[in-house]
Amino acid sequence: MKSSLRQIKRVGLACVALGSIAVSQQAFAEGTAAGTTIQNTATVNYQVGGVSQAAINSNTAEFLVDNKVNLTVTRLNAAPGVSVSPGGTDYYTTFKLTNSGNKTQGYILNGSLAGNGDANLTGVANPFGAGPADTIQMLNTRTFVSGAACDDTTPTPTYDSSTDTTVFVDSLAADDCVYVFVVANADTIAAGFINGAVAAVRLTAQARIANSGAATVVPKHNDDADIPGTEQNIFADAGQDATESADSVFVVSSATLTVAKSSAVISDPINVAPNFKAIPGAVMEYTIRLTNNGGADATGVVITDLLPTNGISFTTAQYNSGASDVSIQIGAGAPTFCVAEVTAGPSADGCYVTPGGVLTVGAPALTQVATGGVATEVAVRFRMTIAD
Repeated sequence: MKSSLRQIKRVGLACVALGSIAVSQQAFAEGTAAGTTIQNTATVNYQVGGVSQAAINSNTAEFLVDNKVNLTVTRLNAAPGVSVSPGGTDYYTTFKLTNSGNKTQGYILNGSLAGNGDANLTGVANPFGAGPADTIQMLNTRTFVSGAACDDTTPTPTYDSSTDTTVFVDSLAADDCVYVFVVANADTIAAGFINGAVAAVRLTAQARIANSGAATVVPKHNDDADIPGTEQNIFADAGQDATESADSVFVVSSATLTVAKSSAVISDPINVAPNFKAIPGAVMEYTIRLTNNGGADATGVVITDLLPTNGISFTTAQYNSGASDVSIQIGAGAPTFCVAEVTAGPSADGCYVTPGGVLTVGAPALTQVATGGVATEVAVRFRMTIAD
C-alpha cells in the first residue's frame, strides 16, 4: 500500500513539473524584418521522488519572417490645390511615398518605368472633397523622385528640374520614405483654361523587387500554403495588390482683366462747372480703367495708348500741383503720379510719350493689377487739350 502511494506521489511531482515548462521564446513586434529567423526550444524540468532529473529539451522550432508588402502614398499639398497660370510650365504637386512593410522594396511610379505615365484624371471629383470637378488636362505629365531627405520633421522640398531627375524608386528601406513630384505644364492649352478650373492628377506607386530598376514584380503568396522555412510575400495594402495612390489637383488661377476707356470735359474757356463743353480750348481727361476679376494678380502691366493727333494734343503738368502728367489710382486710394517725358523709351518712372505719339505707362509707376474687382481697380488718367 505504501509502495503504491509513493508511486502516485512521484507521478504527481513529475506532472507538476511538466505543467510549468519554461519556453525560451522571444517576442517580436509587427515590424520585424523579413527574412529574420525565429527559433525557440522548449525545456522540461521535473523531479522523481523529490530528486531533480536531467532537463529534457525539445527540438528547435524555426521559421522565417515573411515579407509584409505594404506602402502608403500621401498627398502633401493643401486645399484648394496647386495654382497654375495659363502658359506656364513645370508646375508640380508633391506626395510622400512610405515603405510601410518590413523589407526594402523598389517602386514603380505612375505605371511607367519612364515616369511618363498620364496621371490626369478626366472628369473625376475634386479629391479635396469640395470645389469643382476635373474639367481640364495638364500636359506633359511627368513623375520624379526628390533627392531631398524624407522624414516626419524635414520640410517639404521644392522641385528642382536640374537635380530631381530619377523616375522610379530602386531601393527604399522599411519605414523610410521619399518625396515624389508629379510635374505638368499649362502652356499649350492656355486658351481653354477657365479661372478656377481644376485638373486632377494621381500618383500611383507599386512595389517592385529592390535593386531591380523597379522592373521585377514582387510575387504574391497571400493564397499560398505557409512554408515555414521560406520567406513569402504577403500583400498587406488595402487592395492586396502592392499598389497605392493619392490624388491632388492643379487649379487655374489667372488674371481676368477688363479694360475700359472714357473721356470727360474738365474745363473750357467759356462755361463753368458742371456745364463744360468739348469746344476748342477745352481740356479733356481720359480715364483707362483696368479691372481684374480673376484668381491671380496681373503683373508686368504696361498700358500703351496711341494718342489722337487730329485737333487735340497731350497736355502736361495737369496733376500733383502741376508737377506730373499722369495720375494712377488704385481703388479708392490716394493717387500716385508720373511724368510723361518725350523719349523713345523706356523712362525711369515708366511713363513717357514716344516721338510717334504713343503714351506708355508701366513699371515702376504701374506694376500690377491685383485681383479683387472694383476694389482693386486701377484708373490711369491723363489730359489733352482741343486745339483752338
